[in-house]
Amino acid sequence: MSPEVVEALRADAALNERQRMEAALGDFQAQLESERNRQALEVTEEKAGLESEGRRQALELEAIRKELLALQEARERDREAALNVQKYYASQLREKRAASNLRDEVPVTPQIPTQAAQTTADGHFAAQLQATLRNLQQAKVKNDAASRSRSTTQVKTEQISEKR
Repeated sequence: MSPEVVEALRADAALNERQRMEAALGDFQAQLESERNRQALEVTEEKAGLESEGRRQALELEAIRKELLALQEARERDREAALNVQKYYASQLREKRAASNLRDEVPVTPQIPTQAAQTTADGHFAAQLQATLRNLQQAKVKNDAASRSRSTTQVKTEQISEKR
């Protein structure tokens, strides 16, 4: 083989290698572009999903705010109604007091000395305690008698006739 043929074969091999490398580079660039497009599409879809979720949450938040406002207004109305009822009853009470002049008709209770009140109360409690003890003793006697009568059970005997 002559050096020109070898040179031509080397040039041809280099050209083929260059074309193969350019084709591989083109394939790689196409795959890279395809991957970029896929990622861009994913990002766009995710962004759209997030925006949709954000809108849904904003609507939900607005609905909750409206409900809260309605509840606050209802609470305020109830509070005002309660105050009105309280004012009404207070005015009724004032009118009733004014009509009966309770201040003029208040009876003066006699002051019993503390020692006398204590003695009276002690006597009352002692009498009440004695009555309770008496009733307890009577109930105990009745229960004892009832339990004794229960312990003696009478058995009724019957005649058994045999038919043959």
